Order: sequence, then C-alpha cells, then structure tokens
Amino acid sequence: MMMIVRSLGFLLLGVSAAAAQGNSCAMVQESFTAVATAPAYRQSTKVPGMPGGMEAIVIGDVIYARMDNKWNKIPLKAGGRKGMVEQLMSLTNMSNCREIGTEDINGRKLTVIEYMMTAPKGMPGDDGKPKKHSLWISQDNKRPYRLVSEGVEVDIQYENIAAPIP
Repeated sequence: MMMIVRSLGFLLLGVSAAAAQGNSCAMVQESFTAVATAPAYRQSTKVPGMPGGMEAIVIGDVIYARMDNKWNKIPLKAGGRKGMVEQLMSLTNMSNCREIGTEDINGRKLTVIEYMMTAPKGMPGDDGKPKKHSLWISQDNKRPYRLVSEGVEVDIQYENIAAPIP
C-alpha cells in the first residue's frame, strides 16, 4: 500500500514555493494541480526491482490500484485527491527548475522540465536530499504525461479510462 501512495505521490505532488522558483517550477506545480483535478487518468509505473510495475486508475475520488496482478479499490473522501496534493505540497521542496526542450509523444507536443525535489517527509525515499526529476507537460492542456526520477518511470493517460473492477 505504501508503494501505491509513493507512486501516486510522484504524480500528485505540487510545491508551495514553486512561484518563487520561476516560470518552470510554476509550470510543474500547475501540471500537478491539473492531474489532481482531471476527471480520470491511468498511471503506469515502472519501478526497478518490481517486475510488472504498478498501475493505478483514478476516476473521481476513487483509486483503483494494481499490484501483483490484483486490483484494489480505494475510495477517498469527497475532494480527496485535492487534499492529497495539498498535504504533499507541505512535505517537499522543489528547486532548480528549467525547461530542457520539447518532444512530441503520440502527436502531443510536450515541454520537458527538469527539476530537483526532495521526497515528502516521512515517505519512502525521504533522506532529505533532493533528487533529479524530469516531467513532460502538455502544451495544450497543461497536464503531465510522463515523469522520470531515480529509475522510476511514470506514464499517464487521460482518454478512454474505465474502472477495472466494480
């Protein structure tokens, strides 16, 4: 369960000091807010040492998480995703944000931003040291579509999302 939270944390993070860091950090924060308010998305996560990785489908305030080929349904309180973002925002720091280029993935033009960020305090990976992250943000809808950090790769889809179990 903690790995599910960490994986979702990678995606739902925002940082309160982002505006002070410049436009690139503000773009990262806006993208995390955009995914937290998207009606639905699918997140596929590749983790070193975890064959098959993890998958999560988020529809409204329900998270469906697959680990070890088993789906679990995790209902949140109303507004739960927004609350997760706000909580995580207070537990991490982001710095050195910079745009490093653009890429087209599946016909979508994405801005690639590199930044340093600490793991949320008390979460796995929290050693107080900032880690390099790369984030691919859509130029049209401002949502993130890919995140890479420390060997963890997260890919996000927003179209044709359906609950895997009732």
